[in-house]
Amino acid sequence: MKRIQPIGPYNLVGYSFGGLVAYEMVRQLNEKHQATVRSLILIDPPIPTEQTPFISEQVDHNQFDSLKNLEFIYKYLMKDNSFNDSIDSFNNSSLSEQEKVDILKQKVLAEIQQRFHLNKQNGFASLANHPDLMAKKVVDVIKAHTIALQHYTFESAISSHEIMLDNQTIMFTLKQNNSRTPNETKHKVWRTLLPNLRIEQIDGTHATLLETPIVNVIVNRLKEINVI
Repeated sequence: MKRIQPIGPYNLVGYSFGGLVAYEMVRQLNEKHQATVRSLILIDPPIPTEQTPFISEQVDHNQFDSLKNLEFIYKYLMKDNSFNDSIDSFNNSSLSEQEKVDILKQKVLAEIQQRFHLNKQNGFASLANHPDLMAKKVVDVIKAHTIALQHYTFESAISSHEIMLDNQTIMFTLKQNNSRTPNETKHKVWRTLLPNLRIEQIDGTHATLLETPIVNVIVNRLKEINVI
């Protein structure tokens, strides 16, 4: 980022895992470059202490049509308390393994299509026709995120000088939070990392926060408080 824009001030925004990335960028801009960061906007980020999916040795990014692969991808994408119960019931059902693969494959494809806004115009059709290629790309990204989360602890998150922002630190979280981390815990951890953090709770789900009309609510709120 310093190569692209050598001189601040900087405005950073991060959604989901990108929230941790944005926070770490602010830390390094402060610590290593003494750069001025005007604002940091976090959109439903995880916390450094959040439990991450276990990467089984049976997860192979070169093989899409396996139950372990599909479960791994789906568990990562679905950040809802009710999901673990439903996947357990699914695994304990009388369906054959191939039937489970077929059902879960369609769920994964649909979730990826929605989450990454993939369609015939921007490449979803070609990926859907080449599931092995899609699997490699998706699992590689998920593995990288998972490994990063496993190594990025709360202690490492606070192991630098206090982050000072000229203007705003704001985090958008969900009013109806069904994730494994309750809002109270998430707010407490992030306020420890960012004492001046402003928290805004909005309607929607984790997957729809960047879609209209919810993203418009975020933008309008940022305009109201003069962040953008």
